[in-house]
Amino acid sequence: MKKFGKLLICLGLSASFIFTGCSLVQRNTERYLNREVASLGEISISKQELISAYNSYGYQYTQYYGYTAEKALKTVIDNLINRKIVLNKAKESLKFEDDGTVSYVENGTKVATLYNKNVWYNEIWTDVFESVNSQIKNYEDSIKKANGQSTEAETEEEAKPAFNPYSEYEKKVVYENETWSKVVDEIAEAQEDRMTIANFVQNKTGDDEISLRAFGRYIKNLEHNYKALNLTVDSLKTVSKEEFNELYKGLQLTDSQKVVFLYELERIYTIYEENKIIEDFQDVYNQYMQKVDADVNKKIVDYYKELVENSYEKYAVETNADGYTAYVKAMQNDSSKVYYHKDYGTNDKGEKKAFVAVSHVLIKLSDEQISELKELKSQRDSSTITAEEYDEKYQQVLDKTVVKVRDEDGFETDETKTVAEVRAEIEADLAQYTTVEEKAVAFNKYIYKYGQDTGMINASKYYVVNTDTEVEDKMVKEFADEARRLAVENEDGGNLGEAVLHVDLENENGYSGYHIIFNAGIVKNDLTIEQVRNMEGTEADALYLYNKKIMLGTNKTVYDYIYDTIYASEYSTFEKSIINTAKDNAEVVYYVSAYSDLY
Repeated sequence: MKKFGKLLICLGLSASFIFTGCSLVQRNTERYLNREVASLGEISISKQELISAYNSYGYQYTQYYGYTAEKALKTVIDNLINRKIVLNKAKESLKFEDDGTVSYVENGTKVATLYNKNVWYNEIWTDVFESVNSQIKNYEDSIKKANGQSTEAETEEEAKPAFNPYSEYEKKVVYENETWSKVVDEIAEAQEDRMTIANFVQNKTGDDEISLRAFGRYIKNLEHNYKALNLTVDSLKTVSKEEFNELYKGLQLTDSQKVVFLYELERIYTIYEENKIIEDFQDVYNQYMQKVDADVNKKIVDYYKELVENSYEKYAVETNADGYTAYVKAMQNDSSKVYYHKDYGTNDKGEKKAFVAVSHVLIKLSDEQISELKELKSQRDSSTITAEEYDEKYQQVLDKTVVKVRDEDGFETDETKTVAEVRAEIEADLAQYTTVEEKAVAFNKYIYKYGQDTGMINASKYYVVNTDTEVEDKMVKEFADEARRLAVENEDGGNLGEAVLHVDLENENGYSGYHIIFNAGIVKNDLTIEQVRNMEGTEADALYLYNKKIMLGTNKTVYDYIYDTIYASEYSTFEKSIINTAKDNAEVVYYVSAYSDLY
């Protein structure tokens, strides 16, 4: 992949963004990389930072967006300056106490404790050491593969859950005791010991020799990457000469090797620290700066009204002759983006011109079953077996269909159940409940216990099926027909379908399996357009959206969705205002001659 042409092809980007061994660079590499390429007041961007960022993401501007190298470099410089502006502002909002706590402050006054004693530092160092161990693991895997051994990655793959477990939406706003409030993250308990640069421990592979060789290769790579910098103990920012002598005596490192290792730990720590500061600043804005009041709720209600009005204009106005066609296309493309559902009446067959919302548990046939069915088909087509024999053996293969029961973490157990047993279990459970929502919540559990359709795992919208058969189906016929039958049986939903089978032996990307479908009801409005238009942003209006689920059986509501959307744009606006204010008070100076050799 071309990035900086001949210069960087020769140099090559290392993990630490330092370059060595290039015949084209006959200069003091450290001085070369430390050259200032741009500044804004006290903010300075070095050539090393520019090259690192360009190779991380900046090259995409030229590769995918048609930028010239000069324009791409300038864009990366602007991004780096903007990040430092936000970082500096974020630091003003965080106070690091001597006892290891971190607080959010406004105008010098403490507002809240964000991290109890030592938690902040320990989280960063944990990430740093995990990052280093991840790099060492790559060397371990390389050695193991060369020895013909299985790697830890392969065993980790085996340990992953078959499907993701249920993940509840994390609400940002709650309404309790007639009060709206932000959800503030619980903070971890104080930790007596503070981790430092001295606490790295290499993860062991179970083979001490391989672990030692892998660490040795990692250190040699660091030595190669940092060779041109001529690092010494004085190059370290957090380690004194006295401390240096006592650190990592058991790793059998030379002094020069220990220097590059500590230098790398410091470098990674700085990256994680800056990322954490900015992330915490965004959390602070969300949980403390951005208040939930009548104005915020009115914004949410107004946003909802706009969504509904837009859908009404596109699909429901009387003058729009293509409204139904557009509605069908939008629903089949992404039903979650349609906020108004006109009653279009029925087609010539008497079928409702509407959509039914459904979820389902899919139990797939095994690869072995698919192979057997293909062989049976081949035998029938070649007249090796009769049609009657084919039907009998076909059913015998289907009768072997079972699914492994999964635990709440998504891991398969040794227990298996047949399709009939799964459906009977679901039916018995749903029979305990009265409302459609109660039944939807109950059904949702079985998606995670048995379901094998990844599209239903932690979904935020139902599948929708056209009840109008004059519309081309987007779902497989067996699924669509059963969904329509359920809609006719109960328009309001809550009923459970029979296990319907779909078999596809022709398409490589097709699937075969049984669908157990839950009917969530015909998709329709619960308010008229006049009622929506009359919403004024009152607390009652906000509560309506707060309680309106985007999908029955889940805890996320329309209020949550709109709040997340507004919050994202609000924070973006807030961040831009910080950047614009800084640039209004000082001018960005680009030292083009310092980086013009890169394009």
